[in-house]
Amino acid sequence: MQDCLIQTDEEVMLYRERMLEHFESGRSVIVPAKVTAASEIDIPFLFENAEISIVNLCRLTDSILMPSEANANGNRKYEFWLQDDFYRVIRSQAPSPYRAVYLQQDPLAVIIETQENEQGDRRLSRWVRRSKKQDLSLNIRWRYIEGEETEWHALDAHSPNDIHLLLQNGWRTLLTQVSVFEYYRRFIRPERIRALLSLPLAEPYDDFYDDDKSGFWSGSIYTAFRQPGVVRDGEEKPPCFLLAREKGEEMDIYHFVLEKDADGTEYVHILYQAENGYEHKAFPLWDPDKLKTAYWLFRMAERTLLSLNRSLLEGRAPYEAETFAIEYWEQKGYLR
Repeated sequence: MQDCLIQTDEEVMLYRERMLEHFESGRSVIVPAKVTAASEIDIPFLFENAEISIVNLCRLTDSILMPSEANANGNRKYEFWLQDDFYRVIRSQAPSPYRAVYLQQDPLAVIIETQENEQGDRRLSRWVRRSKKQDLSLNIRWRYIEGEETEWHALDAHSPNDIHLLLQNGWRTLLTQVSVFEYYRRFIRPERIRALLSLPLAEPYDDFYDDDKSGFWSGSIYTAFRQPGVVRDGEEKPPCFLLAREKGEEMDIYHFVLEKDADGTEYVHILYQAENGYEHKAFPLWDPDKLKTAYWLFRMAERTLLSLNRSLLEGRAPYEAETFAIEYWEQKGYLR
């Protein structure tokens, strides 16, 4: 039966709980010989065009990916690697507004940055006035990142051809990847995380830092719940929905954490943990492939948990549920 399968872009897995429902009701479970592959995600390009322009630079530095707090140097930035290429977006307010993009592809680097415009290009000036920003223009510099000559040079027609290629290709790639990262940031809304944390199914699993009471396995996926108000090491931790998947001897662990921007707007911060154990730190996820995996795993887990929760409210405990959880659900009247 098709509804006994869970499909992602990576694999097709059996939906164990749904299969058990079929068995218990006397229905057969037949895996189709052919399974339609999951469709590709259509991620919109967020920019009006791919031009190297002050408009697009400001859009990059105004991205929801930009952290709300500045570092020790007074800068805010986000950065990531794609294979051997490095991308960084910078924004600063002191001593004057400054925005920049840094692109690096061994052995070259280029920076596209704002500078105050004394005379000003009229077209840019009109845009700046409309946006109520200081009159700015773009300055582009390049350099070798190793060797004897590593000072910065102004970009001109005589600059190496590889620099022009890095500038054009790197800029377009940056805009595309920011579109991807913002899509996944917005796709999983905070209310979806809160809905999963508040399920009756999740209520017994109220100790995120206890191996037995943090969550449970459903097939090959482990889910854990950190409820609001949890304090650890004297610090209140934000609510979190955790997903883990075994891959041979390794494990992929994704944290979906509820955070707040500087203006108080709540969003879901996706973190990745490469090793099991609370002593291992989870880091912000900038890998497009792992983001896609996180997206599919979340959809799969959400679907599974909502189905298990419906079954629980109908009086059926999840398969292989722990004794303490069953006792809790019985006390709450979910099971009779």
